[in-house]
Amino acid sequence: MSYCFHPHCQSPHNDRSADRCQSCGANLLLKSRYRIVQPLSRGSQHQTFLAVDQHRPSQPYCTIQQFSAATRGEIEGAINLIEAACDLPQLPDFSAFFEDGNYGYLVADYIEGQNLAEELETEGRWSERQIRELLKEILPVLQGMHDRQLIHGDLKPENLIRREADGKLMLVDLGSVRYSYSVATSTRRTTTTQPTVGERNAMPGRISGSAEYAAPEQLKGRAVPASDLYSLGAICIRLLTDMTPFYLFDPHTNGWTWRSHLKTRVSPALGRLLDRLLETSLRNRYRSAADVLADLERKERLPQAIRKWARWDLAATVGAGVALALVTLMPRSPDPLPQPAFQPAPEPVPEPKLYHLPLRPYSPRTHTLSSGWGSVWSIAVSPDGRTLVSGGEDGTLQIRQLDSTCFHTSGCDPDRVLVGHTGAVWAVAISPDGRFIASAGKDRSVKLWNLQTGTLLEALLGHQGEVFDVAFSPDSRTLASVGEDGKVRLWATTKVSRRYATISSRQILRGHTDEVRSVVFLPQGDRLVTGSADGTIALWDLQAGRAIARISQSSPVWSVAMSPDGRTLASSTADGTISLWDVETGQSLHTLVRQQYPSQSLAFSPDGRTLASGDVHGTIERWDATTGERLGVLKQHSGWVDLAFDPKSQMLFSGSYDDSIAFWQMPR
Repeated sequence: MSYCFHPHCQSPHNDRSADRCQSCGANLLLKSRYRIVQPLSRGSQHQTFLAVDQHRPSQPYCTIQQFSAATRGEIEGAINLIEAACDLPQLPDFSAFFEDGNYGYLVADYIEGQNLAEELETEGRWSERQIRELLKEILPVLQGMHDRQLIHGDLKPENLIRREADGKLMLVDLGSVRYSYSVATSTRRTTTTQPTVGERNAMPGRISGSAEYAAPEQLKGRAVPASDLYSLGAICIRLLTDMTPFYLFDPHTNGWTWRSHLKTRVSPALGRLLDRLLETSLRNRYRSAADVLADLERKERLPQAIRKWARWDLAATVGAGVALALVTLMPRSPDPLPQPAFQPAPEPVPEPKLYHLPLRPYSPRTHTLSSGWGSVWSIAVSPDGRTLVSGGEDGTLQIRQLDSTCFHTSGCDPDRVLVGHTGAVWAVAISPDGRFIASAGKDRSVKLWNLQTGTLLEALLGHQGEVFDVAFSPDSRTLASVGEDGKVRLWATTKVSRRYATISSRQILRGHTDEVRSVVFLPQGDRLVTGSADGTIALWDLQAGRAIARISQSSPVWSVAMSPDGRTLASSTADGTISLWDVETGQSLHTLVRQQYPSQSLAFSPDGRTLASGDVHGTIERWDATTGERLGVLKQHSGWVDLAFDPKSQMLFSGSYDDSIAFWQMPR
């Protein structure tokens, strides 16, 4: 078949042997050489055809892009844009540039293979491994284009073809390539000549690309390199869910819902990377492809890829640990600290009695999980031991009254479900006076609730990333929050009623160089301790507003916990080490037996004699906080677990990624 390439032809299909179009009379042999076979795609400024090169002996297929242009200058501008990208890998080889009439033409080799939309249709949804490989293949190509101030402008699954010959992904259809908006507008301010086609495409109102994959600023005609990154993120969630990105964005909450449509969950590290690619705000999105690639490789390489808020499905034991690098917690002691000895595990002791909290299929809690996931990320118990609060994957908080119904019957449904977060709730805390709940999570907010009524009193904004932990001061008047942005924020309560609260940002503590995952106050309330992915534990003086001492670890710090008397600090790191420290001297009291998997949750019993630890695979261990000996192992959960003791008893509560909550009666 011959296809008429004249844009206004009403009946472009012709016999293969025809020399002229039977409808419009146009010549069907472009440049007396290329016979158009069929159209492949159409953009706002160009269309792409499949053609045969009849001058070559084998008459191979090629692709021809036809550019809409009115002047020779615009045709030359389009060609210059393409030539600037010609030497980049994983782009088709371009064999000819020419003009014919009022149109410019670009001839490129035809890439044999399936595009990603076709792969998705034949093979089904992609795995995380495939998404990571896609990112590692395409990001260097985009960086090369962006280094030349070029933007692809039409990234979508159809424009990524897996070459049949070697399996490499090729980026095709460069008809929408343009200069970055900032470059083009800068050029226009310094010249009086007519704009090139690249500059015209970058001007306000000049829109191109496929709407379902285009970034918000691109739809306004202001495309920048980060616009391609947004499109790449949209491609990834399309491949993971087999749904158009249009259906994965909720305009009511102005947020993405792609996780709700996954069949297999992705790791939190990849999820966070995709979320940042898909940020509607340029301020929060990745700035360059190199930044994305570096983040991707760093998360694969380092144990700190496993975050406070995520369950990482570890396939093997965390690699052999390295020695701890210790520094004194209080700077007045210059002598090096002795390396603590590892303690042998004692003989097994009888398991404590387990009370399991069933989640019945017809319970309100299950019913309110709109995503269908009942994962519990965080739990807290009220000071009087009568209320349990849990934070879930679906962004809700569930409040349960701990009465005989929970302990001795088959049902313990939530008495109240609080809705306010738009993402998973990574942390919950109850104030020591029993009046408030603080919650924090993926949506970058901290929320303050009335424990008795469930009323949302205040939403606290200010963190520039997800918030991983919250803690109240002993007098309940100060709330500390920490997270991805590496800052410690202190919030002061100035006026509170049953229905509202006046909360102000009291202080911001800076000093960590990576995200902060855990925070705890000392009993006196004038100091607090933080643990960070930068490998340090910091002791902060709130009056001075600075860190007065640090402990350096050889691995990211996941969790810190303070004994009730404020004399002993417990910490856990990504290499599986749990340590006990003397708070005043900074000396290491005990380094507990290194665990097979990292422990992300630590909790002291009310009497301070027992430390409980929970790891990423659901194992809970009990330790003697005085001797460092292991007292026993509890194995009820199959996923990431968070722990909290009842302040009035020896009851331990655990909430897990496996959708369950358990009660454990500890021996006295």
